[in-house]
Amino acid sequence: MVISFGVIMYDIGSECPAKRSLAEKDHAIALTHYAIVYARAWAADSINTRVRLAAENDRFHEVCALLREELRIKDTRIAQIAPQCRPHYGPHERMAILELRAARGWSSKRPTPSSSRRPRLQRG
Repeated sequence: MVISFGVIMYDIGSECPAKRSLAEKDHAIALTHYAIVYARAWAADSINTRVRLAAENDRFHEVCALLREELRIKDTRIAQIAPQCRPHYGPHERMAILELRAARGWSSKRPTPSSSRRPRLQRG
């Protein structure tokens, strides 16, 4: 199957995706991103409120997904560094971390957001 976007043509299925060059993958991702942005721009300028809200919701979901991926990459990198060699934070950054922990409800027993967040019921 051949897909044509203007002058650029992609032959899908002729080659394993793992064998494609990095430039081709980057180009395909950029082209897909362009199509999504174009569709969102159309929806954001729509007269219909529901369409505008759906576009905004979709944009927020994408931003959250990108932030999660950035955090995953950062956490993986930091986990590979010995605790003694990890970056040290200044007083302003430490205060920002403490404020974030308080706002998110993290405690020293559960320092990561990936831990369970359900409150435990106390019987008594």
